[in-house]
Amino acid sequence: MKSYTLASTLALLVGWGVAMLFHSFFSLATGGNLKSADTIVVAFWSFLFTMLANGLFIQCPEKYISRYCRSHSRITFLFFSIAYAVIAFTIIIGWLFLSTDFWVVYIDAALIGLGYGICFPRFWKHSIPNNPTPWTTPTTLN
Repeated sequence: MKSYTLASTLALLVGWGVAMLFHSFFSLATGGNLKSADTIVVAFWSFLFTMLANGLFIQCPEKYISRYCRSHSRITFLFFSIAYAVIAFTIIIGWLFLSTDFWVVYIDAALIGLGYGICFPRFWKHSIPNNPTPWTTPTTLN
């Protein structure tokens, strides 16, 4: 994809889907049903806050994220995405959960960052610079 906005939003939605699958399995494993860990409530509100974070923390600083994605390895970008997602979650709503035992929402935030970090460099066409460095291009002997 050529569009940063589309690639980043789709990558974020994949991360959100992975986090909600984890949250569903966690809910089923701990309580036997989806209501035990408020999966439906978490899915609804986390989607709204994920889209809010998309606008504030991904679309607005596009220049910095795109430069970071191009200049660092994918594994470094992956760890950056996880940390960035947890920090963004804490800024938006996570401070409410700091004093509770509802730590699974931080795992959800980390999984959203993980999904984003894996998918975004693969979805976005410009994540790899157009002019590769000399040591990555094949050379011909004359």
